[in-house]
Amino acid sequence: MYLGHYKLKEMPFRLAPDPRYMYWSAGHSAARERIRAAQESNQGGAIIVGDRGTGKSELLECLQGPASRLKTARLEFPPRSLAELEEWMRDSAEGVPSGDAGVVICDNAHLFHESMLAVLLRPDPPAANLRRVLAGEPALERLLAAPRLESLARRCERARLPPLTRAEVSGYITHRLNVAGASGARIFRDDACDAVHRETKGNPRLINALCDASMIAGCERDLREIGAPEVRVAREDIGRLFISQAEEAAPPPPLAPLDDGAPGHGQSFARLRLTHGERPVLERELECGSLTIGRATDNDLCIESKFISRHHCRIVTSERRCALEDVHSTNGLYVNAQRVRRHHLRDGDVVTIGQHRLHYIDLRPDTGA
Repeated sequence: MYLGHYKLKEMPFRLAPDPRYMYWSAGHSAARERIRAAQESNQGGAIIVGDRGTGKSELLECLQGPASRLKTARLEFPPRSLAELEEWMRDSAEGVPSGDAGVVICDNAHLFHESMLAVLLRPDPPAANLRRVLAGEPALERLLAAPRLESLARRCERARLPPLTRAEVSGYITHRLNVAGASGARIFRDDACDAVHRETKGNPRLINALCDASMIAGCERDLREIGAPEVRVAREDIGRLFISQAEEAAPPPPLAPLDDGAPGHGQSFARLRLTHGERPVLERELECGSLTIGRATDNDLCIESKFISRHHCRIVTSERRCALEDVHSTNGLYVNAQRVRRHHLRDGDVVTIGQHRLHYIDLRPDTGA
């Protein structure tokens, strides 16, 4: 909508992680040094903790870029079982040439069960030649304080990603605009940067959303520079996202590994019915675990459509509830026509992704729980 108006080549404030847009704040630079120290050591790893939206995934994307000297393997969500995780670790270790070291990157580590975290952190063969990098929300720190994990976690380098300062917010906005083609042109005035910092409290994800909406407001008013008034208008337009960010501060408990005999193994708690227009496409039962949805073939539910992101969303199912979460979608995620980042599904909910719809049917005895 506003690319031509501001003479940009691409959208500067997309939510999906992109290493080209990585802004090396003091906190992110310190985390990078901790990761480098872990990669150079013979044991242990690095643990990166930050609130939702602080740039953990983008930092991890940078570790896998062309400049990386080490072979990396990345795990974004908990696998369906402990055995599956152990097999993945063995496969990752086997792909590393003899005498070299590889890196295992685990995003969303706060969603992993203690036993899975123990496998990821354990230095024993056959994965002894792997350096570990775990990133997650603050709940990860509480998990790692458990007796069975404390000694393993103590061997790791640690870093926490703080919010951006006022000066960093200004630098962040300028950096992303320049990468998108601004060529140094001033688009956000100082009062706009002040307002963005005040409203977002330095959270990069919220900064992206607010700046994008501010540029739309500025374009609609035919303004070449954006000031605090446009930020205020944008804040009203995307207010729901700020509410969702606050609601997401307390994520659901991590999932238990689904070994044979574990509670809930093989039991369906809900059903998804996928439709395209009015045409039914398929049905899928939801058991305990994580179901990833997107265009890429590595998703559990692959939907071939240009309107769906490679990794669009996921559903985490426990015995009590199913939680829907936007992962890296470009076009957004909607439940009952309302855009969401995270939502606890209820019987009858309709999830819209691109031109497809997921109809949620809860099979638990008490669907209102």
